[in-house]
Amino acid sequence: MNKILKILIVLNDLDEKLKIFKDPKYREIFNISSKMIQTWEKKRENEFNKLPIEIQENYERLRKRYGFGLASVTEGSCNNCNQKLPTFMLAIKNPNKELITCPNCGIYIIL
Repeated sequence: MNKILKILIVLNDLDEKLKIFKDPKYREIFNISSKMIQTWEKKRENEFNKLPIEIQENYERLRKRYGFGLASVTEGSCNNCNQKLPTFMLAIKNPNKELITCPNCGIYIIL
Protein backbone atom coordinates (compact mmCIF):
# COMPACT_ATOMS: atom_id res chain seq x y z
CA MET A 1 0.00 0.00 0.00
CA ASN A 2 1.16 3.51 -0.80
CA LYS A 3 2.86 5.25 2.15
CA ILE A 4 0.85 8.45 1.69
CA LEU A 5 -2.40 6.50 1.45
CA LYS A 6 -1.60 4.76 4.75
CA ILE A 7 -1.07 8.15 6.39
CA LEU A 8 -4.33 9.46 4.89
CA ILE A 9 -6.22 6.46 6.30
CA VAL A 10 -4.79 7.05 9.79
CA LEU A 11 -5.45 10.79 9.50
CA ASN A 12 -9.03 10.23 8.39
CA ASP A 13 -9.62 7.87 11.35
CA LEU A 14 -8.14 10.41 13.76
CA ASP A 15 -10.36 13.15 12.33
CA GLU A 16 -13.44 10.97 12.85
CA LYS A 17 -12.43 10.22 16.46
CA LEU A 18 -11.77 13.88 17.19
CA LYS A 19 -15.15 14.86 15.75
CA ILE A 20 -16.83 12.44 18.17
CA PHE A 21 -14.59 13.34 21.13
CA LYS A 22 -15.35 17.04 20.74
CA ASP A 23 -19.12 16.52 20.78
CA PRO A 24 -20.28 17.59 24.28
CA LYS A 25 -22.83 14.76 24.44
CA TYR A 26 -20.17 12.10 23.84
CA ARG A 27 -17.63 13.83 26.08
CA GLU A 28 -20.02 13.50 28.97
CA ILE A 29 -21.12 9.93 28.21
CA PHE A 30 -17.58 8.60 27.73
CA ASN A 31 -15.91 10.94 30.23
CA ILE A 32 -13.50 12.38 27.64
CA SER A 33 -11.16 14.96 29.12
CA SER A 34 -9.59 17.97 27.41
CA LYS A 35 -6.22 16.34 27.94
CA MET A 36 -7.36 13.26 26.03
CA ILE A 37 -8.52 15.46 23.14
CA GLN A 38 -5.17 17.28 23.15
CA THR A 39 -3.38 13.93 22.94
CA TRP A 40 -5.44 12.89 19.90
CA GLU A 41 -4.93 16.32 18.30
CA LYS A 42 -1.17 15.92 18.73
CA LYS A 43 -1.34 12.46 17.10
CA ARG A 44 -3.29 14.00 14.23
CA GLU A 45 -0.76 16.81 13.84
CA ASN A 46 2.11 14.31 13.76
CA GLU A 47 0.43 12.26 11.03
CA PHE A 48 -0.58 15.36 9.08
CA ASN A 49 2.99 16.68 9.10
CA LYS A 50 4.21 13.46 7.46
CA LEU A 51 2.32 14.38 4.28
CA PRO A 52 3.77 16.51 1.47
CA ILE A 53 2.51 20.12 1.53
CA GLU A 54 0.32 19.77 -1.59
CA ILE A 55 -1.40 16.68 -0.12
CA GLN A 56 -1.89 18.51 3.20
CA GLU A 57 -3.55 21.44 1.45
CA ASN A 58 -5.76 19.24 -0.69
CA TYR A 59 -6.78 17.01 2.24
CA GLU A 60 -7.77 20.03 4.35
CA ARG A 61 -9.73 21.53 1.45
CA LEU A 62 -11.60 18.24 0.98
CA ARG A 63 -12.19 17.91 4.71
CA LYS A 64 -13.68 21.40 4.91
CA ARG A 65 -15.89 20.75 1.90
CA TYR A 66 -17.09 17.20 2.64
CA GLY A 67 -16.31 16.65 6.33
CA PHE A 68 -13.58 14.11 5.49
CA GLY A 69 -10.79 13.75 2.96
CA LEU A 70 -10.91 10.07 2.11
CA ALA A 71 -13.66 7.77 0.81
CA SER A 72 -13.94 4.12 -0.04
CA VAL A 73 -15.48 2.61 -3.15
CA THR A 74 -18.51 0.31 -3.07
CA GLU A 75 -19.73 -1.56 -6.13
CA GLY A 76 -17.62 0.67 -8.35
CA SER A 77 -18.96 3.96 -6.96
CA CYS A 78 -17.28 6.62 -4.85
CA ASN A 79 -18.86 6.61 -1.38
CA ASN A 80 -18.59 10.39 -1.23
CA CYS A 81 -20.38 11.48 -4.43
CA ASN A 82 -21.93 8.12 -5.40
CA GLN A 83 -20.69 8.46 -8.98
CA LYS A 84 -19.60 5.35 -10.84
CA LEU A 85 -15.85 5.32 -11.37
CA PRO A 86 -14.48 4.81 -14.87
CA THR A 87 -13.80 1.18 -15.75
CA PHE A 88 -10.08 1.76 -16.22
CA MET A 89 -9.80 2.90 -12.57
CA LEU A 90 -11.53 -0.22 -11.31
CA ALA A 91 -9.27 -2.40 -13.45
CA ILE A 92 -6.01 -1.15 -11.91
CA LYS A 93 -4.11 -4.24 -10.70
CA ASN A 94 -2.64 -2.75 -7.50
CA PRO A 95 -4.92 0.23 -6.90
CA ASN A 96 -3.65 1.12 -3.46
CA LYS A 97 -0.03 1.42 -4.60
CA GLU A 98 -0.77 4.88 -5.94
CA LEU A 99 -2.81 7.80 -4.69
CA ILE A 100 -6.10 7.95 -6.60
CA THR A 101 -8.76 10.64 -6.52
CA CYS A 102 -12.37 10.44 -7.64
CA PRO A 103 -12.64 12.10 -11.06
CA ASN A 104 -15.99 13.60 -10.06
CA CYS A 105 -15.55 15.02 -6.53
CA GLY A 106 -11.75 14.90 -6.21
CA ILE A 107 -11.70 13.09 -2.87
CA TYR A 108 -8.90 10.58 -2.22
CA ILE A 109 -10.29 7.09 -2.68
CA ILE A 110 -9.42 3.59 -1.49
CA LEU A 111 -10.23 0.94 -4.07
